[in-house]
Amino acid sequence: MNTLTKKQYYKAKIEGRVCSNCRWIITKKDWKAGLRMCAGCTDAMRGVDVKYGAYPDCDEPKEKTGEM
Repeated sequence: MNTLTKKQYYKAKIEGRVCSNCRWIITKKDWKAGLRMCAGCTDAMRGVDVKYGAYPDCDEPKEKTGEM
């Protein structure tokens, strides 16, 4: 963790802007909006890309099944 991140974390900890789930920094914008979880935990709880699953690897060719 670099010095800037340490200062930001310390300031957020004093202000009480730490995530209730993972104890990381919540941005001031999200804190004012009433969110009490960081962006990473919010996305994880919401289920980002759950509907579509993982994207295929770029270097693997598409499987040809014979359909046109």
